Amino acid sequence: MTVSCIMFDLDGVLINSVDAWFKSIRDVLKSFMFKPPSDKELHSLLGMEISDIIDRFVPNKIEKREEKVRTIFLSVQKRMETLVSSHYIKEHEGVKELLWNLKQDEKKIGLVTSANRIFAEKALKHFNIERFFDAIVTKDDVKNKKPHPEPVLKAVELLGCKPENCFFVGDAETDIIAGKTASVTTVLYNSSGKNVAKMKTQPDNVITKLNEILTLI
Repeated sequence: MTVSCIMFDLDGVLINSVDAWFKSIRDVLKSFMFKPPSDKELHSLLGMEISDIIDRFVPNKIEKREEKVRTIFLSVQKRMETLVSSHYIKEHEGVKELLWNLKQDEKKIGLVTSANRIFAEKALKHFNIERFFDAIVTKDDVKNKKPHPEPVLKAVELLGCKPENCFFVGDAETDIIAGKTASVTTVLYNSSGKNVAKMKTQPDNVITKLNEILTLI
């Protein structure tokens, strides 16, 4: 198989923003006069959608609850945008070197993220890696987010590649489901040591360091 395009998730693959998400969620919930969750509570929910995590900590018996959850979620996203250049968000080791090597090998590179476009572009610019990407697909660019295949398929189209010639690198099962459904080759970046055998949808490849991608292509 000839690999011509490599697509990456953002959070958990290119950057580590867990601390920023935790801080944003706690700060916003506190501003709405709700009890902020502890690190232990938030860590137990890692892998869930942020909107679903917020839903866990908004009391059931409040007026217009669904609207309130949505407002808090949007506020959390705005708070995240202010933390892009803070110490709460870090670039994963070896990202620039990997992207540079892929470009030297004339691969097209895409970003497929469930983050909003403002945050994604700010993050890429802050870490000086925006120049490597030929296509960027965020939650603002599609009707359906991962695990639906739409974001992956849109990136494939923008890159001008065929699914069978594409890799998609993610750190969550939603990434693997989206990639599998889009008929691209999936790569799980398992830096956290999760039990891959327990995943209902198995990735085509598993790596623990980003530069291992180079051995796959």
